[in-house]
Amino acid sequence: MQLTPQGNHGDQEVIAIVLDPREIFLDILVARKQFDNIDISSVAAWGRLRAQARFSRYKLNAQIPYSSEHFSGLIDEYVGGIDSPLETQDAHCKDLYFLHEGRGYAFSFCADESDQIEAFPVFDKVIASIRFLE
Repeated sequence: MQLTPQGNHGDQEVIAIVLDPREIFLDILVARKQFDNIDISSVAAWGRLRAQARFSRYKLNAQIPYSSEHFSGLIDEYVGGIDSPLETQDAHCKDLYFLHEGRGYAFSFCADESDQIEAFPVFDKVIASIRFLE
């Protein structure tokens, strides 16, 4: 895991990255943004714009409410694609959006289609393990 409290490669909202260097799409990006208008729909809209900017193609498949004993939010499931002159690659993604103390968070998890069945349960465990230390 790489912590990037000052942003990552010009993206000042990224605060952590977890990646598998062997795979193009097998990563978790954690982004954070301060919001004046505190509601989950604003956080989700911000997160969707981040996802659309990351991929040349974006197709939202599902929006699912999320709730645990620690927080509630939304999960988007989507397919993001990158096109290059040599090949086309698709990633299957799940993004979790939630609020905490006036800040919006986006946990973005993507995996290749071939890794999705094994990788998504891992992301579900990551989501379930999120706690705030205070």
